[in-house]
Amino acid sequence: MSAGEAERFMAEKFNAPLRIGIAKLVNGRTLCDVGCGKAFMVDYLYQKAYYLGVDVSPELLAVAKANNPGYEFRLHDMAKLRFPVWDRYFDCSLMISVLEHVDDLDVALRIYNEAMRISKELLVVWHTPPIYDKTELIRVDCELDRPINQNHYARGSFDREDLEVRSERVAGFECWRVSRRRGFPADYR
Repeated sequence: MSAGEAERFMAEKFNAPLRIGIAKLVNGRTLCDVGCGKAFMVDYLYQKAYYLGVDVSPELLAVAKANNPGYEFRLHDMAKLRFPVWDRYFDCSLMISVLEHVDDLDVALRIYNEAMRISKELLVVWHTPPIYDKTELIRVDCELDRPINQNHYARGSFDREDLEVRSERVAGFECWRVSRRRGFPADYR
């Protein structure tokens, strides 16, 4: 993705009510923003000492850093590499419209599991919530010069015996609050 494509893709897509609603859920906890993109409103919503943005796109991270001086951002692909922090290092991990654009369910599961490993709670916000009975990949037009993948994974694809998923709505978006079930060993994966 070029810098120009990154700009067009993320232009005016920050959805302030959603981001404010999520910030209220996180409120004062350490946060790893997985797939942070341009990190809209970060300087307005989060304290520097509690926020870390992570993305696979160097172009988007360059914009994030320019828009949020003094905040920490890292280039990392959680689908390929373990993120270099301890288990449950963050109070919360956040993914806003990340998994639905991953074109392979196994890759999406690796990202989901790694985001859960590094945090005590995971917030997954779905632009297009996963449907319950099938997994289907579609292509959608967007602001880039080419279409992107958008997946509609089955909800059950992300279920794990050791995790509890509570679904709620934040500013009209489906949000999963994922936490560990009590009674499972801390190192169960």
